[in-house]
Amino acid sequence: MENRVDILFFAKLKKKNKKNLAPIYARLVVNHDRYEFSTGFSIDEKLWNGKAVKVSGDSQQAVLINNYINTKKLEVFKAYN
Repeated sequence: MENRVDILFFAKLKKKNKKNLAPIYARLVVNHDRYEFSTGFSIDEKLWNGKAVKVSGDSQQAVLINNYINTKKLEVFKAYN
């Protein structure tokens, strides 16, 4: 059996809060099992770049969230290896 690990980040655009911000979620796939969890960050949907899987711009919030995403990806793949 082939072991597979992947992590995907996405904005849940249909689950906006009162400030009209979309929460950013992560989906961890281990073999065929999926685990989905909130990152605790929310973003204006106009700033979310789904193709690049990051927040657009160079604001402090964008840098913080993009660093979080990159760090979590590295942690997942490091643990897998």
